[in-house]
Amino acid sequence: MAVMNPRNIAILVFDDVEVLDFAGPYEVFNAASEVADPPPFYVYAVGISDRPVLARGRFTVTPRYSAWDAPQADILVIPGGFGTRPLLKPERLMAWIHEQAGKVERLAGPAAHKLVVEEMEYNWSGI
Repeated sequence: MAVMNPRNIAILVFDDVEVLDFAGPYEVFNAASEVADPPPFYVYAVGISDRPVLARGRFTVTPRYSAWDAPQADILVIPGGFGTRPLLKPERLMAWIHEQAGKVERLAGPAAHKLVVEEMEYNWSGI
């Protein structure tokens, strides 16, 4: 039987991200990896930098990688929250999301993140 490499699941985290919007997908993919051998997913948080972000409710999250040094994702999850509005401003981040949208198998996230994706005129998948 061929050994498959785990699929890279990148979850973007940023200030004011909705906790459930990133933690839910993180938990689902991570739990699936805990019950399978070999693990089918490598799940990691990606930030604008590798510095901690302050999610909704002052919940602190430290990204594993910054967008600029993260492994190439197979699936990129863009959570929702009030923090999506400022995401439209950093041109470097929008360029990275635009680039990833062309490389990933699926760009996913809850309906609240549509404003980021619609800004780029890409289709998205809700989860």
